[in-house]
Amino acid sequence: MLLSPLFNRIACVLLAITLFPTAPTGALRAEPDVTPPDPDSFLETLPRNTESETEQDHKHSSTLFAHGRLLQQRQRLGDALRKYQRAWRYNPNIDLVLRDIVGISMTTNRRQEAQRYATIALNSDVIFNNPNQLGQIALMLTRANDFEGAVSAYNKLLEVRGKDNLDAAAVAIRIEIGRLSFLAQNIEESAKAFEFVKDILENPDKLQLSDTQRKQFQGRDGITYVVMGEAFMQNGQLDIAESCFNKANEVKDNPALYSLRMAHVSSRRDDNQAALDYLDDYFEVGDKNTASDAYNLLWETQQKLASKNDAARKNTVLYLTPLLENDPENIALKTVIAGHEVNLRHYAIAANLYREVLEKQLSKSGSKAFLSLFLDKNANRGPKAHRASISDLEVIWLMAKSAESTYSFENLDADQLKQITEDDDRSAELLAAADKYLQSDDGEKYQHHHLQTGKANVALAAALLCSLREDMQQAGDYFERILDLDASKSERVLESWGFQLLVHDDADQAVEIFTRAAAVEGGSRKHVINYFLAGAAVVNKDFDIATAAAKTAAEIGKGNPRLRSRYPWVLYQQKAYGDSQIEYQKILDQFDNQHGNPAIRNAMKDIRMSMSNVALQQKQIGDAIEYLEQVLDEFPDDIGALNDLGYLWADENQHLNRSLAMLLKAVAAQPENQAYRDSLGWVYYRLGDYEQAQEQIELAIEKGDGDADAVILDHLADTLLKLNQRRKAEELWQKAVKQLEDGGDKRLLNSIQEKLNAN
Repeated sequence: MLLSPLFNRIACVLLAITLFPTAPTGALRAEPDVTPPDPDSFLETLPRNTESETEQDHKHSSTLFAHGRLLQQRQRLGDALRKYQRAWRYNPNIDLVLRDIVGISMTTNRRQEAQRYATIALNSDVIFNNPNQLGQIALMLTRANDFEGAVSAYNKLLEVRGKDNLDAAAVAIRIEIGRLSFLAQNIEESAKAFEFVKDILENPDKLQLSDTQRKQFQGRDGITYVVMGEAFMQNGQLDIAESCFNKANEVKDNPALYSLRMAHVSSRRDDNQAALDYLDDYFEVGDKNTASDAYNLLWETQQKLASKNDAARKNTVLYLTPLLENDPENIALKTVIAGHEVNLRHYAIAANLYREVLEKQLSKSGSKAFLSLFLDKNANRGPKAHRASISDLEVIWLMAKSAESTYSFENLDADQLKQITEDDDRSAELLAAADKYLQSDDGEKYQHHHLQTGKANVALAAALLCSLREDMQQAGDYFERILDLDASKSERVLESWGFQLLVHDDADQAVEIFTRAAAVEGGSRKHVINYFLAGAAVVNKDFDIATAAAKTAAEIGKGNPRLRSRYPWVLYQQKAYGDSQIEYQKILDQFDNQHGNPAIRNAMKDIRMSMSNVALQQKQIGDAIEYLEQVLDEFPDDIGALNDLGYLWADENQHLNRSLAMLLKAVAAQPENQAYRDSLGWVYYRLGDYEQAQEQIELAIEKGDGDADAVILDHLADTLLKLNQRRKAEELWQKAVKQLEDGGDKRLLNSIQEKLNAN
C-alpha cells in the first residue's frame, strides 16, 4: 500500500527536535584530537628501497593525516578534507580519518561527499562516539533515500546512547528504524522496531511520556499506526496489524482507507469474502489516491475465488464496469479494465479504452499497451468486431504526439520501435499513412480521431522513423517538410535533424544543419546547438568552425561548466594542449568551490579527468596522476578514475598492488569493458604474472569482437614475448604498425618499430 509522504516530514522534524535540541551550528565539526607536528616533519621519509609497498602507503597516509590536522587547526577545512580523504585511500584501516572526513564534509556543506564517506564508514564498522554526528548522518542518508544506510546509522546511534537508555529519543529513533526498514523492504527488522514503539504508545507511563509526546509519536492523523500496521501485516502478524489500523482510525476516521486496509488484512487471512465486502465499502466511499492498490487487490481476490484466470478476469471486469459508468473520466480505471480485456482477448474493447485513455493522458505505459495491440498478430485476427483494428495512421499520430515536445521517441518503448523499424513492410505502411495524411485536406474526418495531431508533428514522426531506419536522405525530406509546414519549429527541428545526422556518422551534413540551426533568429537554444556544432565540426576536422562554435556555447552558457568545457575540449582535439589546460583550469577556478549542486560536482570530476589526459599528452605524468587522485578523493568509487589511475600507475611501474586492487574493482563493475580488461592485463604484466596478463588482454580483445587498438596489441605482444612467443608478438606488432602509420601515436609507433628491429 502507498504510504503518506507526510510521514517523511513529521519524522525528520520530530527527530531534529528530539535528538538535537541544543546542538550548535558547528556541532559536527571534527575537532582535532592530535597535536599537529612541525610542518618540516612532513618531508621526513625512510629510504623507499627498505620498505614494502604497503609500508610506503601507510607512511604516506600518516604524513597526509598529520598535514590534514595542521590544516584543520588553521581552519583550512577544504584543504584538510582532501588530505584526510587521500590518507584514508592509502590506508583504509584508520577509523579516525573516516569520522573526520564525514564531519568536515557535513560542516562545509559537501553533502554528496559526506554521503559517500558515511556509507563507507558504516559499512566498515567504524566506531562512532558522537551521537549528534550519527543522528545527522542518519537524517542525511534518509534524505538521500539511502534507507539501509540510515537504518545502520540509527542502530549505531542506539549503541552509542546505550541500548538500555529508554527515553523519548529512543522511541523516535525506533520509529525511524521501523519506517526506513519498511521502505528498504527489510520487513522483519521493521516489525521488530515497531513492537517496541507500539508497546510504548500503548503504555506511555513506562517512559513517563506526556500526552503531547505521545501524540507527536502517533504522527499526524495516526500515520505511525498506519506504517506499523503495514509492517506487521507484511510480517504475518495480522492481529497486531488490525489493532494498529483500528488505532489509526480512532485518531483520524477515514472510512475509505480503513476499509482498504482491512480488505488487505482479510485477504492475507484468506477470508476472501470479507475482503470483497471491505472493497465494496471502499469503492462506495471512493479514494482516487489509493484506487490502483484497490484494483490490484480486487484482482488478487478474484483469482483466489475463481478456478481459472479468465473467470477471475471476467468477474473483475464485471465488478469494475459499473464503477467506470459512474466515473467515466477515470483514466486509471479505464487502463485497468483495458488490460483485463486484452487478456480476455476482447481486443476491440481494449483498443477503444486505450484510445480514450491516450486522448486524455499520453503516457509511456499507455502508449506501450496501445502499440502492443497494434503489433500483436492475434489481436488482429478473427471476426472484425473483435479485432483491435488499430490503423497505421493512428500509430503515426501516437508517435507524432509522443515526439511533439521532445523531438525524439524517448517516450516510446525501445523494443517496440525496434520491432517496427526492422519490419520493412510495416515501416513502409506507416510512412505511406503519414504521406497520405500530409497530402489530405485539413478538414478530413476520421473514424478514430482520438490521437489526431497536426501535420508538422506527423512529418516529425516520419523523419524520426526514417532516422531509426538509417535512411537519412528520406529523413531529411521530412525534416524539410516540417520547416515548410511550421516555421516556428525551425530551431528545434534543425537541432533534431543535426543530432540524427551526427548519430549516424554524417558529420559533414550535420555541420551544415547545425549551422542553419544556429542562424535561426531569436532562437533560445543557441548554446546547445553550438555545443553540438563544435562536436560535429571536430569530427569533420574543421577546427575553425569548431572553435567559433565552442566559444559561442561557452559565452552563452557562462554559468554552465558543461558548456564551458566544450572549448578546451576542442583545443585538446587540435593538440593545443597548453591552451586546453589553461581553459580547463579557468573552469575549475570558477566552479570548484560550489559543492551544493551534484551536477556541478560531476562536471568538475569530468574536467579533472580531461585535465589528466591533457597532462599525459604533455608528458606531465605527476600532474596526470594528481588530477586522478583528486577525482578519487571526492569520488572514491568512481570506476573510470580507478581504471585510469590504476593503468597509469602500472604503466609507470608504481603502486602495482594498489593498481591491481583498483583495476579488479573496475573490471568487476564493468566486466565487458575492453579498456578495463586491458588495464588489468597490463598490471599483471608489470607484476610479472604473464599468464594472467595474457588471459586478461586476450579477453579484452574478445570484448571488442576481435578488434583492438594499437595499445592493446602492443600490450599483448609484450606479454607474448615474455612467454617466449616472439613470432606471435611480431605479428601483433606488425598489425599495430599498420594502424599507427596513418596518423597514429608517433611515440608508440617508434617504440613498436624499435621492438621489431631488436634482435
